[in-house]
Amino acid sequence: MIVSDKALEVQAEKAVDYKGRTALGILTKEDFALIVVPPWQDREILQAVLNALEKKSIRADVLWEHDLLNVPYEDLVHTTAGEGWKELLYFQPSMAEFLTSRGIEIMPPGRICRNEDLSRPLGSYMRANPKYTAVFMQTGGGGHIQNGMGDQRNKFKGQWEHITRERFLSHFVLYPSEIVNMLDRKVLGMAARVEEIRCTDPCGTYFTCPVDEEEAAIWAKSQEIAPTSHLLGLPLMGVRLMTMRYLLKPAMIKVPKSNGVLAGTCGHYGYYPHIKVYIKDGWVERVEGGGKMGELVNEVMARTRDIQFPDFPKPGWLYVNGAAIGTNPKGFRNKDMFDSLERLPNSFDRLRSGVIHWDMGGESYSDEFVNFCKEHKLPRKHSWHIHTYLNTFEVRFRGSTEWQKVIDNGHLTALDDPEVIALAARYGDPKELLKEDWSPIIPGVNYPGDYMRDFGNDPAAWVWKEVNGLLPQTIGVPPK
Repeated sequence: MIVSDKALEVQAEKAVDYKGRTALGILTKEDFALIVVPPWQDREILQAVLNALEKKSIRADVLWEHDLLNVPYEDLVHTTAGEGWKELLYFQPSMAEFLTSRGIEIMPPGRICRNEDLSRPLGSYMRANPKYTAVFMQTGGGGHIQNGMGDQRNKFKGQWEHITRERFLSHFVLYPSEIVNMLDRKVLGMAARVEEIRCTDPCGTYFTCPVDEEEAAIWAKSQEIAPTSHLLGLPLMGVRLMTMRYLLKPAMIKVPKSNGVLAGTCGHYGYYPHIKVYIKDGWVERVEGGGKMGELVNEVMARTRDIQFPDFPKPGWLYVNGAAIGTNPKGFRNKDMFDSLERLPNSFDRLRSGVIHWDMGGESYSDEFVNFCKEHKLPRKHSWHIHTYLNTFEVRFRGSTEWQKVIDNGHLTALDDPEVIALAARYGDPKELLKEDWSPIIPGVNYPGDYMRDFGNDPAAWVWKEVNGLLPQTIGVPPK
């Protein structure tokens, strides 16, 4: 992408006034910021932002992620969304240790900059450099970063999204935070009244989850500290977030009795053949398909089925940990995800309004749970995801028989709310501001073709064509 220096300068000046996910606008002249940037950072964008901060008399230093970890740039691993099964290894290093210790042959995880690797060293770095009053890092997982930073957690002020030109100049990054905040409130401000959740999608998902009054109350309270464009679509996520944010020792974790099937072809890392995950009372009962991802998940499930983890009501590790709902209509797929240094190259599209990413795997933050997992070389956090796109997500309120659609065939219904439209009109044309800029193209669903033949068996091949503008124009079998 060829962009003039002036265009970068103008966008950078907007960026340093912005107060959303990338909250550089909260900084004052009294602050001294540390910006931790990834190995694939565009240096011209970085310099433009630093220049804009300097114009506001705000001090800022830059620290590269691999320097924080003391890892040579040359040792970093290139990632590709064509190998989605690797999310099990790269998302949480404890999973790679677990699989290897159980004699399962896997490719070594190599060096990659994970939140789990970075957060503790970042806390130590901030402790050793008390001049810094604020730090910005990574594009997601803010709660995990804060949790690892320990007593420095309050200095984490936001994500760092100003990395590639595609992202920096998109409508997403500097989307009016006031609109996103209102969408967030509209979507799950109703949580306290919810008695049942239901979600379906045309790729095979059918999921139901009852919500009792205690769960609904915690779920509603957790919305006050939930990340933007990452709404907590299940009550258990609220319990996990409250525990993580306030460093509480949890009581026995109550796994909601959800049932059904979660189906899809990708997670945060990338794409795998169509997978179906069968859920019974909140726990994964069996997995079908998914290629190597499915094989490894079945291995993990078999090897943890009879282990009693602390804080959980029964043996086993693999259950539905949560469902996070995106609320920004300007989210999209990265074009560079098939050749990147990004730790999770397919993670950006999950923030698009109406997209849900489902978290799979056990997670707690008590010392007993963490130490037990370390001692026995067990996975200790949710370690993989399924993204679903064309969702219909509905809630039924307590005492009612009617269902209210939160998402309708991939469209976030709050975007049609009169109050949201009125707010958007203050920033420009509400039709343009509230329009979803991108939707996935899926043969057999919203594009000519057969779902499994043209997409489900090898989704990475199709998506590579989509992001490169090479989708076939003929109906039926794509050209070879």
